[in-house]
Amino acid sequence: MSQSIDIHSNNVSIPKKEKYFKLTLSGQVLIKFIKALRILNNFKSTVKLRLNEKSLAFNEVDPTKSCYLEFELLKENFDEFEINNEMEIPLEINNKKNANLNFLKILKLPKNKKTDLIIEYNSEDSISIKYENGTYILSHDDYDYIDKKVDEKTLDLSHKAYLNSSSLKNELNELKSYNFEAVLFRLNKKDSEMAIFSNKNACTKEKKDSVTKTISLEDQSIVSSDISSKLYNLNFLTRFIPIKDGYFQNNEILELCFGNYTPLLIKNEKSGIKFKYILAPSTLNDDEEDDELEEDFDDLDDDLDELEDLD
Repeated sequence: MSQSIDIHSNNVSIPKKEKYFKLTLSGQVLIKFIKALRILNNFKSTVKLRLNEKSLAFNEVDPTKSCYLEFELLKENFDEFEINNEMEIPLEINNKKNANLNFLKILKLPKNKKTDLIIEYNSEDSISIKYENGTYILSHDDYDYIDKKVDEKTLDLSHKAYLNSSSLKNELNELKSYNFEAVLFRLNKKDSEMAIFSNKNACTKEKKDSVTKTISLEDQSIVSSDISSKLYNLNFLTRFIPIKDGYFQNNEILELCFGNYTPLLIKNEKSGIKFKYILAPSTLNDDEEDDELEEDFDDLDDDLDELEDLD
């Protein structure tokens, strides 16, 4: 892996024969993109960037936890948007060479600054990402392709609810404080509420065997019947939904869809940004954390927070 620092955006030439994808975007949009990638560190899997004539997106499938995440920045987010061929680029999360972490670190920009980001598929051996301060190269050893995809249309997700992200975050965190290992979702048509509760295992806090929390729904018309989903890993859910440096902000409206025996789908869409997360009923076992890499990502999060505070 190599990085040069003698390339300026004004001098970056667009290749005519190779596949390329040119983006000119503000630093604030890039920060959102980086923070969304940061969430994927929890999944320890391969991320595939998808570049086409309408958007830049990435999706990730982790077969060990049966989850799928997709984040998409639509064309209107960019000051310039140019492509000569649709392409997909995989970035490996938590790989031994920290290719993805290094990529994120070199893309830090003040939020009001604009930059060109040119991604080239040079050959079967390497992918290069050119930006204002240099070129980042992924060699063949740094990436691999994945073929597994999740089609939302094939899932039985007939039960739907819209709720406030802050409300969901607060209630899940409260349930987690009781040391439960799993959570169950239930829609209540009569009261137009979503109940989230845990009774898989007795908890240690106040010696309670179960705790139930309710959230008022933003749209009462979409609850068709009383229905409960299967148990979901509470610790894994709280990693994703309430993550303070993730994409979801306070008081955003989330769409939740699920069925009795099908995955839980969480998504939102606003301002040309789409976010979709599918989680199948999972086991209660978590992978061990890579502490050293986690510390590196924590440092990156602090840097990103400082950038967001800039005027």
